[in-house]
Amino acid sequence: MGVMAYWRFLFALCVVLICRTLANREGRAVTDFYNYRDEMAQAVCVSMTTSGAIFAVRRQCDSSQPNCADICTSVGKTCFGGQHVYDSNRRLSPDPREDIGTVGLKIYRYNDCSTLGCGPNYCCCKG
Repeated sequence: MGVMAYWRFLFALCVVLICRTLANREGRAVTDFYNYRDEMAQAVCVSMTTSGAIFAVRRQCDSSQPNCADICTSVGKTCFGGQHVYDSNRRLSPDPREDIGTVGLKIYRYNDCSTLGCGPNYCCCKG
C-alpha cells in the first residue's frame, strides 16, 4: 500500500468514527430504527382509523404537558386517540422459533384525546 493510499484509508476511517460518535451523542444507535417506539406508535395510529393522512405525534409523559387534543390542534391536525408505548422490559430473540409464549411489547391505547398526566406518550392525529 502506497503512502497516499494509507493516508486516504486513515482519513476515511476517521470520518466513519467521527460520524458514529456524532450519531451516538444522544444515545442513539447507528441505525434508521434507533427508536422503534415511533414506528410502533405510527402503526397503532394507522390501525385505529379508516382513511386519511395519519400522524403519531410524540407527547411528553408529564402532567404539565397539554393533552393530545391540544397537541394535534397545535400542528394543524385533529386528534382521534392517544397511546402509551412502553419500553420493552425483555428483548425477544430475532429467531421466531425461540421465545414462544413470551410476553413482548406493550402498548396501552386510550380511547380519548383529553387524558393528562403520564398517560399517552404519543397522540394520534389526522388531517
